[in-house]
Amino acid sequence: MLGKYLNLSCIFKIDSVVMLMPQQVLCDGCGEILYQGYDIKSPEEIYETYNGRCPRCGRKLSLMPQKIEVLPAEKRSERIR
Repeated sequence: MLGKYLNLSCIFKIDSVVMLMPQQVLCDGCGEILYQGYDIKSPEEIYETYNGRCPRCGRKLSLMPQKIEVLPAEKRSERIR
């Protein structure tokens, strides 16, 4: 099922350092990466991209996330002045 949202995309600023966190969406059945990137994609966008089915295992995707995890990403930051 559509639903593992790892490292939800967001931008936050701490002491003039901008930090980005990528979003990764996985099939809950087989672990196929359905989306990975810095732009936020809604469950509806991903669902429509794959016509409601995982391209790898064929499992029906859900519009309701099943599991949400926020994990540390690689250190990618830019200084803002």
